[in-house]
Amino acid sequence: RPLPYIILGFILWYCVLKSGLHATMAGVILAMTIPSKGKRGRKYVRPMQHWEYLLSNWVSFLIVPIFAFFNAGVDLRNVSVNDLTHPVVLGVALGLIIGKQIGIFGAVFAMVKCGLVPMPTEANWKHVYGTAIVCGIGFTMSIFVSILAFEPGHAQEMAKGGVILGSLISALFGYIFLRLVGANRKECHIGVYHNC
Repeated sequence: RPLPYIILGFILWYCVLKSGLHATMAGVILAMTIPSKGKRGRKYVRPMQHWEYLLSNWVSFLIVPIFAFFNAGVDLRNVSVNDLTHPVVLGVALGLIIGKQIGIFGAVFAMVKCGLVPMPTEANWKHVYGTAIVCGIGFTMSIFVSILAFEPGHAQEMAKGGVILGSLISALFGYIFLRLVGANRKECHIGVYHNC
């Protein structure tokens, strides 16, 4: 039943917030108490899956954008073009643009080659690489980590700027790359069907 979890979850959130720990810890702790399956009368239920299904649209289209909006808070009043070459901006942006590509593509490549996981159905390495590029859009969690990593001030603002810059470049580059790969794949299928 969700009501006890909602009530106790709010109490837990308030207590964690007042304790000095980051309030997101309350969500992690609460999630660990929710059973993966259970019985309600004669019916077997999976509350985690059911609640995930009910909350997914709310989380994707309301909660995450609100979280991102309030946590970004980039102060652009004193930002200049020279700030684009600031070490923190470059480090964070390149971490998203290049680091995500190397890490994600490298991990998938290694796991497939070692036989730990199968290659995704109807996908090739270009599709995997394109997906790795798009993963550089880690806007919400990257902003969150930047807030934790840097003290409030200039460095934190530069880190947020790096997240925005890296996310925009990753989104643009990933979109173009996947569009080109998708267009080539479509032409290939047409050629096969028409024996071209």
